[in-house]
Amino acid sequence: MQTRLHASSLKRLRYAPGPALLALAALALAAPAQAGSITVNNTDCTLVNAINAANNANGVAPVDSIGVGSCTGATTGRNTITLTADVDFVEGNVVTNKSRYALPEIRSEIVIEGRGYTLRNTRTGTQAIFDFFSLTDSSANLSLRDLTFTGGNGSFGAIYCTAGTLNVTRSLFTGNNATDSGALTVFAACKATISNSTFADNSSNRTGAINAQPLTGSVLLNQITVTRNSTKGSSADGVITVAATSPNVTIANSVIAGNEGFDFYSGSKAAFVNKGGRNIIGDSSKTAAQALFKFTPHPSDIVATSTAATSGVHTPTALANILERDTTRMCRR
Repeated sequence: MQTRLHASSLKRLRYAPGPALLALAALALAAPAQAGSITVNNTDCTLVNAINAANNANGVAPVDSIGVGSCTGATTGRNTITLTADVDFVEGNVVTNKSRYALPEIRSEIVIEGRGYTLRNTRTGTQAIFDFFSLTDSSANLSLRDLTFTGGNGSFGAIYCTAGTLNVTRSLFTGNNATDSGALTVFAACKATISNSTFADNSSNRTGAINAQPLTGSVLLNQITVTRNSTKGSSADGVITVAATSPNVTIANSVIAGNEGFDFYSGSKAAFVNKGGRNIIGDSSKTAAQALFKFTPHPSDIVATSTAATSGVHTPTALANILERDTTRMCRR
């Protein structure tokens, strides 16, 4: 027997929303809001204004009377701030609450697209002593891309992070001269990843370039170059300071050479053992004892000092052999 459907039944079937259609509708309703976008023009929307605007959109009031300026485009959640020129930290372009930082504290998720521009401290006198960025709250999530940082001269250089998440890529730290850490400080619960970046010509009385000693956080230094940095004074540590009490610090695929002072210095009683590898450490102007203090390289690291590392495993490596080994590694990739 042949079954026939009435026209009204066909109409109901044709327009009844099926499970798949309902699921698509639900996904559309649940789609995340568009990320905010703020463009810095260095006049009525400075970098201070833009960070204030991003924080303010996420429930954090501006830190001082500078406020958000004429910045628009900030939304709840992640905000991307784009630079259109170099940023010179002059009067009106730094926070005014006598903070030791030039910029408001990061209290939300912010991406700064540097586009190759420079953040520069050009102030003079006692008011010119400050660092740039600070992350001390768990809500902080800062990504910095394609930037140059120069002139940080407070306590911690360009960036100070004790909480939240920090990501820096394709950037240059140069000409920072601070008291405790030349360019970058990572302590406490901060989770930091620094990649494809260079630290050059920074200095400090203690740590010349990078102080990486998080207790519960982590630091990954991957594909970075650290050279021509210096640490001086009676309290001098190393160009990179680490600690055995900070086990979640990894240095990999990097060059740390040509610095003044220890290339690596462990601030703890026990030696720091590097879990990363494929680094070139030191140069022929130093012995291993002059380059490494309580620092045990990874077996795949190349220690290029004039004498063997204290472990007896890492022997001095001639430049020709370094180039040969590096070429072999590249061919295997």
